[in-house]
Amino acid sequence: MNDRTDAMLNGALMVIGAAAVVDTVVFHWVLEWHRLIEGAPDPELFFLELGVVLVGGILFAVGAARERRARRR
Repeated sequence: MNDRTDAMLNGALMVIGAAAVVDTVVFHWVLEWHRLIEGAPDPELFFLELGVVLVGGILFAVGAARERRARRR
Protein backbone atom coordinates (compact mmCIF):
# COMPACT_ATOMS: atom_id res chain seq x y z
CA MET A 1 0.00 0.00 0.00
CA ASN A 2 1.10 3.56 -0.51
CA ASP A 3 1.47 6.18 2.23
CA ARG A 4 -1.94 7.78 1.62
CA THR A 5 -3.75 4.45 1.79
CA ASP A 6 -1.88 3.49 4.97
CA ALA A 7 -2.76 6.81 6.62
CA MET A 8 -6.42 6.45 5.65
CA LEU A 9 -6.59 2.88 6.99
CA ASN A 10 -4.84 3.85 10.22
CA GLY A 11 -7.16 6.80 10.71
CA ALA A 12 -10.22 4.68 10.01
CA LEU A 13 -9.14 2.06 12.56
CA MET A 14 -8.58 4.74 15.19
CA VAL A 15 -11.88 6.54 14.50
CA ILE A 16 -13.97 3.36 14.51
CA GLY A 17 -12.28 2.15 17.70
CA ALA A 18 -12.69 5.49 19.47
CA ALA A 19 -16.32 5.80 18.37
CA ALA A 20 -17.13 2.32 19.70
CA VAL A 21 -15.53 3.07 23.07
CA VAL A 22 -17.06 6.56 23.46
CA ASP A 23 -20.50 5.42 22.33
CA THR A 24 -20.60 2.48 24.71
CA VAL A 25 -19.13 4.24 27.72
CA VAL A 26 -20.92 7.59 27.39
CA PHE A 27 -24.27 6.71 25.85
CA HIS A 28 -24.80 3.17 27.14
CA TRP A 29 -23.19 3.23 30.59
CA VAL A 30 -23.12 6.84 31.77
CA LEU A 31 -26.27 8.31 30.22
CA GLU A 32 -28.12 5.01 29.63
CA TRP A 33 -29.74 6.49 26.50
CA HIS A 34 -29.95 3.28 24.49
CA ARG A 35 -29.02 -0.33 24.91
CA LEU A 36 -27.81 -2.90 22.38
CA ILE A 37 -30.61 -5.38 23.09
CA GLU A 38 -33.81 -4.11 24.67
CA GLY A 39 -35.18 -6.35 27.39
CA ALA A 40 -32.07 -8.52 27.75
CA PRO A 41 -30.83 -9.24 31.27
CA ASP A 42 -28.24 -6.76 32.53
CA PRO A 43 -25.37 -9.29 33.02
CA GLU A 44 -25.60 -10.33 29.35
CA LEU A 45 -25.67 -6.71 28.22
CA PHE A 46 -22.68 -5.81 30.33
CA PHE A 47 -20.49 -8.53 28.84
CA LEU A 48 -21.65 -7.75 25.31
CA GLU A 49 -20.95 -4.06 25.76
CA LEU A 50 -17.66 -4.79 27.47
CA GLY A 51 -16.70 -6.79 24.38
CA VAL A 52 -17.53 -3.78 22.20
CA VAL A 53 -15.30 -1.58 24.36
CA LEU A 54 -12.43 -4.08 24.21
CA VAL A 55 -12.68 -4.52 20.44
CA GLY A 56 -12.87 -0.75 20.01
CA GLY A 57 -9.78 -0.30 22.17
CA ILE A 58 -7.92 -2.93 20.18
CA LEU A 59 -8.88 -1.28 16.87
CA PHE A 60 -7.70 2.10 18.15
CA ALA A 61 -4.42 0.65 19.45
CA VAL A 62 -3.70 -1.17 16.18
CA GLY A 63 -4.39 1.98 14.14
CA ALA A 64 -2.22 4.10 16.43
CA ALA A 65 0.65 1.59 16.36
CA ARG A 66 0.49 1.35 12.56
CA GLU A 67 0.51 5.14 12.27
CA ARG A 68 3.42 5.50 14.68
CA ARG A 69 5.39 2.88 12.76
CA ALA A 70 4.58 4.56 9.42
CA ARG A 71 5.78 7.96 10.66
CA ARG A 72 9.13 6.47 11.72
CA ARG A 73 9.86 5.28 8.19
